[in-house]
Amino acid sequence: MNIYFLIRFFIIVGILAYLLYFIFTTKNLRFLFAKRKQKKDCILIQDGKINLIELLNQDYSLRTLMRELHQANVKHLEEVAVAILKKDKTLSIILKNKPTPYQETLVIEGNIVFDTLVKIGKNEQWLNDILKEKNLTLKDIFLAYYRKEQLVIICND
Repeated sequence: MNIYFLIRFFIIVGILAYLLYFIFTTKNLRFLFAKRKQKKDCILIQDGKINLIELLNQDYSLRTLMRELHQANVKHLEEVAVAILKKDKTLSIILKNKPTPYQETLVIEGNIVFDTLVKIGKNEQWLNDILKEKNLTLKDIFLAYYRKEQLVIICND
């Protein structure tokens, strides 16, 4: 009697396993479950980093994500502050603020602003070389700023 119980048990477990396999591998049924799963907006990219787990949970392909970013003229992931996948499967992209070139102050009253030098990818030697070419010293400079790949210098009177 125990052997018949075990045979029935394994047959039922096998049938259940087959049904579960069929349900989760059938594309149409998987699509229905995925549609029900997303009840709120979700963040796919934050601070330039893709949330792969959320991407997979939402059944949203990486190819589709990259195409959407390309259509939004995003060249690098680092430009994206947040990308939100909405309920209707549209992607909302919020870009990081880019500093304007007019805000890159290098020298104020003869004092170098080192943070700005690092930000624009230059060093103190580069600045000193330009000042030498123009026969200037740091003490001669009232204000110097970097705009459109050029150094603009305003001297003391």
